[in-house]
Amino acid sequence: MEFSGTFQGLRDIHIWTSSVDPKAASKYDYSLAVGERARAERFATDELRNKYIVQQGILRDILKNYLNCTAEAVEFSTLAHGKPALVSSEHPQGSLAFNLSHTKGQLIASVTLDTEIGVDIEFHNSRTDWKGISQSYFTARENDWLLNLPEKQGFTNFYNIWTMKEAVMKADGRGLGLAIEEISFDLPVPEKFMPAVVATAKEAPETWWGRALDLGQHVSAAVVCRHKDAIIQIRPYS
Repeated sequence: MEFSGTFQGLRDIHIWTSSVDPKAASKYDYSLAVGERARAERFATDELRNKYIVQQGILRDILKNYLNCTAEAVEFSTLAHGKPALVSSEHPQGSLAFNLSHTKGQLIASVTLDTEIGVDIEFHNSRTDWKGISQSYFTARENDWLLNLPEKQGFTNFYNIWTMKEAVMKADGRGLGLAIEEISFDLPVPEKFMPAVVATAKEAPETWWGRALDLGQHVSAAVVCRHKDAIIQIRPYS
């Protein structure tokens, strides 16, 4: 995969999509840092270990072009609540930010400039008690809207809202330290950013902007950032 690592506009968000093949682990193993190798060894099975190696290797291969370095030279750090970050985020056009999500052999990575960012991806599971989860963790407005949709639309939009809330938790950096019921979204509008308000008992409300990503049937994905006018570019990794 070769590209210039530049952004056409300063509000661009590049969304990279890729499958994760555990059999490709030997292709990426060389680029991992000592800490990543140690973490890989802690996985219970070879398949999980190799998936992790491939995920980190792909992320490094993507970021190297933005940072103008080799894949093994990309250095990661961890923020206060465990969110991954770059040791050096210097880019000719600004400060580089990224986020990664993966599920069931599929990966998405977001890369942008000068804003915190979060992504999430989830495959739809027909056995999910989506109505029960919505009633327990979504706002009354979100829940009422979902329950008044036809069954199939309600199921799909449950996942759309869920992934946007998860992406907020990742962008915010607190992850599970931010309760999902403390995040409220305007109802989804295709191909537009929507405001998400984070309201906790101890802090003033914060606004993020989230957008659902169209990655095909039976999967929901979302990206969240600080810019309501960000421009999304979805790019397949190969």
